[in-house]
Amino acid sequence: MNFHIQPSLKFQNFEAKTARHQKLMCILDTVDAHALYKALDGIRGDKGNGTDNEVLFRCLMAFMVYGIK
Repeated sequence: MNFHIQPSLKFQNFEAKTARHQKLMCILDTVDAHALYKALDGIRGDKGNGTDNEVLFRCLMAFMVYGIK
Protein backbone atom coordinates (compact mmCIF):
# COMPACT_ATOMS: atom_id res chain seq x y z
CA MET A 1 0.00 0.00 0.00
CA ASN A 2 1.33 3.39 -0.96
CA PHE A 3 0.45 6.54 0.89
CA HIS A 4 1.40 9.89 -0.53
CA ILE A 5 1.99 12.88 1.72
CA GLN A 6 2.76 16.22 0.18
CA PRO A 7 6.46 16.92 0.83
CA SER A 8 5.83 20.65 1.21
CA LEU A 9 3.99 20.09 4.50
CA LYS A 10 6.15 21.34 7.38
CA PHE A 11 4.40 19.47 10.17
CA GLN A 12 6.53 20.78 13.05
CA ASN A 13 5.74 24.40 12.17
CA PHE A 14 2.14 23.53 11.44
CA GLU A 15 1.73 21.68 14.73
CA ALA A 16 3.00 24.60 16.77
CA LYS A 17 0.46 27.01 15.29
CA THR A 18 -2.71 24.99 14.81
CA ALA A 19 -5.58 23.51 16.78
CA ARG A 20 -6.06 19.75 16.71
CA HIS A 21 -9.12 19.83 14.46
CA GLN A 22 -7.18 21.81 11.87
CA LYS A 23 -4.34 19.27 12.06
CA LEU A 24 -6.84 16.49 11.48
CA MET A 25 -8.30 18.24 8.45
CA CYS A 26 -4.82 18.84 7.03
CA ILE A 27 -3.86 15.18 7.50
CA LEU A 28 -7.07 13.98 5.86
CA ASP A 29 -6.58 16.39 2.97
CA THR A 30 -2.95 15.43 2.32
CA VAL A 31 -2.93 11.65 2.77
CA ASP A 32 -3.81 9.85 -0.44
CA ALA A 33 -5.37 6.69 0.96
CA HIS A 34 -7.15 5.47 -2.18
CA ALA A 35 -4.78 2.47 -2.37
CA LEU A 36 -5.76 1.61 1.20
CA TYR A 37 -9.47 1.90 0.40
CA LYS A 38 -9.04 -0.33 -2.63
CA ALA A 39 -7.13 -2.95 -0.62
CA LEU A 40 -9.78 -2.89 2.11
CA ASP A 41 -12.51 -3.27 -0.52
CA GLY A 42 -10.74 -6.43 -1.70
CA ILE A 43 -10.56 -7.80 1.84
CA ARG A 44 -14.03 -6.81 3.01
CA GLY A 45 -15.85 -7.37 -0.27
CA ASP A 46 -18.66 -5.24 -1.62
CA LYS A 47 -20.49 -4.15 1.50
CA GLY A 48 -22.46 -0.95 1.95
CA ASN A 49 -22.28 1.98 -0.41
CA GLY A 50 -18.52 1.97 -0.98
CA THR A 51 -17.66 4.74 1.48
CA ASP A 52 -17.43 2.53 4.57
CA ASN A 53 -13.65 2.09 4.35
CA GLU A 54 -13.08 5.81 3.95
CA VAL A 55 -15.24 6.52 7.00
CA LEU A 56 -13.34 3.93 9.04
CA PHE A 57 -10.00 5.42 7.98
CA ARG A 58 -11.09 8.96 8.82
CA CYS A 59 -12.32 7.81 12.23
CA LEU A 60 -8.99 6.08 12.90
CA MET A 61 -7.10 9.27 11.99
CA ALA A 62 -9.37 11.31 14.28
CA PHE A 63 -8.79 8.85 17.13
CA MET A 64 -5.02 9.19 16.64
CA VAL A 65 -5.03 13.01 16.46
CA TYR A 66 -7.31 13.40 19.48
CA GLY A 67 -5.58 10.66 21.49
CA ILE A 68 -8.70 8.51 21.84
CA LYS A 69 -8.01 4.90 22.81
